[in-house]
Amino acid sequence: TEILVAVAKDAESIRYGVTSEGGARVQVRDVSLATLPTNDLSLAAPEPPSTGRGSALRVPAAISLPEPTAGPDLPAPDLEQQGKVINAAARIALRYVRNLPDFLCTETIRRAENTNNRGWRQKDVLSIRVGFAAGVERYRLLAIDGKPSTTPLRMLPGAQVEGEFGSLMKQLFQPKAASFAFDHWATLRGHSVHVYRFNVPLEKSGFYLSFGNQRGTSDTLTAWHGFVFIDPETNEVLRIEQVADPPPHFPLLDSRSVLDYDHSSVGGQLYLLPVKAESFIDSATLGSHNIIEFRDYRSEERHVGKECRSRWS
Repeated sequence: TEILVAVAKDAESIRYGVTSEGGARVQVRDVSLATLPTNDLSLAAPEPPSTGRGSALRVPAAISLPEPTAGPDLPAPDLEQQGKVINAAARIALRYVRNLPDFLCTETIRRAENTNNRGWRQKDVLSIRVGFAAGVERYRLLAIDGKPSTTPLRMLPGAQVEGEFGSLMKQLFQPKAASFAFDHWATLRGHSVHVYRFNVPLEKSGFYLSFGNQRGTSDTLTAWHGFVFIDPETNEVLRIEQVADPPPHFPLLDSRSVLDYDHSSVGGQLYLLPVKAESFIDSATLGSHNIIEFRDYRSEERHVGKECRSRWS
């Protein structure tokens, strides 16, 4: 197992450990530490996540989205070029949120669960109508396993993720919210891309985790980190890999997602929009895996709303 984390320059020690669920005995052997070269951006390199208990700067490999492959054999862009790419991507991202038309689309979520490590099983398939206007989203459950449902989406048990359209990208590129550093070149869906790692600290975050059970629902604001894939020719964001950093003692131990953007037509005009996503949300006893697809984009004039959050109940 390999874990990649950023370490503060003034750190005096590094602590690590293993959490065993169910009291199983764990042995750790042949631990080694190595320093990797970094490229510190003048706009501040990411600091290590402060409280996260999940995987560090990693998203599970077992996803159905296209896996990035090795990028061109090119040197890392210099600091000036890195700054230009991030600033251009930020301008495009924030303009993207402002300029998206009001629209509707259909979101399909295929949910699977793994209880107490007994193996994955299909939970259900949700059909959801998503409305977007004024830079925010609204979600309405239409059907469960093909059967019409009027259940409010927030009342539905199981893992859910919201905020894929404007909220996530807007939060990431708000001025001085995240710190970025170039990580590597990659090829994603035929595009050579810059891959930057980022961190959003708790005091700059607007990302919430919610956990619900029979005793009620608890919410918490959380820091988050991950990777953003940027096309250097267009400066458009093609993928965001996000890992939440839940605070200690919060029931959710891990919340990770991968979100792909591509051009889709709304009202006869092409816009960069989410096309597919996957999320992983874990508590101590239950793992959740959602595969999410967005289809049938169409114009809509009504104004609707919501925010960015990840939920399990």
